[in-house]
Amino acid sequence: MSIKSPDTKQIPARLREIFAQERRKVVVRSRLWHGLKRLFQQPWTLLFPLLLAVAAVLTWHNTDKLPLPGGSEAIPEMALLWQLVLSALIVVLSALLFLGLLSLLGTPRRAKKIDNALSHAGLVDRYGLAPALLHVQPVKGTAAKKMLFYSKGIPLTRWVEREGDISDALNVHFVEPPAYGGKKGNHRNYIVLTVAPGAGNQPTPALYDDEL
Repeated sequence: MSIKSPDTKQIPARLREIFAQERRKVVVRSRLWHGLKRLFQQPWTLLFPLLLAVAAVLTWHNTDKLPLPGGSEAIPEMALLWQLVLSALIVVLSALLFLGLLSLLGTPRRAKKIDNALSHAGLVDRYGLAPALLHVQPVKGTAAKKMLFYSKGIPLTRWVEREGDISDALNVHFVEPPAYGGKKGNHRNYIVLTVAPGAGNQPTPALYDDEL
């Protein structure tokens, strides 16, 4: 009995999907984390989860007014089960809406366009996946900002070589050379770009901010 050898043409596709899934997980975790941080850094955003909580409580208090599946003459046990089901649905839906809110708050402005622009500029890994923008942090007192990217599979040297293409794609100029991210600035899967808008006719002084 012969054993079929694996289809080598499918292996790259499988690997690409594995890397794509890992990329999505990193993006989701990052957006949830930065969304949670934003709730505390910008107190006005707490209004959104507060409204969500109020809506959930009001809905829960009015579940007894919803029609029962068996009609008004349903047996008490069925009525109790129906109330429990509705309560569970409210909790689950509220949790999902809260996570969605965190993701929305933690998503950088124009993140998808920036990812597509880098892909168009040819800054992709061996599977055609572009870096993913995770966070943008303005530099106080300047027009510059720090952009944190998930860049697994795209070495720092590629970023340095492609500075011109990146500048054109994002309509920015580099204030500092591309650098590794992470708390100690040595995480190879993350890249930080310190950039300012436009072509940068005037030199911008070096900036120092290690938060990314």
